[in-house]
Amino acid sequence: MSERLRVSNCAVRHFGAEELPLSLETCIDEVITWASQAANPPLAILAQRFLRSVLTLSSYEVGCLQEC
Repeated sequence: MSERLRVSNCAVRHFGAEELPLSLETCIDEVITWASQAANPPLAILAQRFLRSVLTLSSYEVGCLQEC
């Protein structure tokens, strides 16, 4: 399973996302919202870990390079 698919599955399962946004900035905004609105501490911690995973996705690095 690819890293992007694993991260996307986490977003769907725990945060109700439909899929990862195409833009890194949009994805980060969504994850920050999830973390700040999480009703329980374990979910907020998961959102923080999720954000770290999103920041390391190579698919976003490629997208950023193509946009520049």
